Amino acid sequence: HAIALLILANAGTVGLQTDYMATSLQEHAPALFQAINFAFAVLFAIEVALRLIAHGVSFFTMPSWKWNLFDLILVSVQSLEELLVLAMDL
Repeated sequence: HAIALLILANAGTVGLQTDYMATSLQEHAPALFQAINFAFAVLFAIEVALRLIAHGVSFFTMPSWKWNLFDLILVSVQSLEELLVLAMDL
């Protein structure tokens, strides 16, 4: 249930960030939102990595393999985005 709460918290912060950027007409997210997004990316990456370690190859063959692959793709894209944001800020 902790991951579900983490997903809801992430959705809430995305909503807050979108509202802030829309009302303040900002093109880039403030540093606080960037830090929060990075923290969520790290936490989701850890969660998927732990599931990969725990299940091994069966991660891709178990009955829920489609959801596992979906999670892996989402976390990979989110992590790539966060790395690109960090690289652009340097």
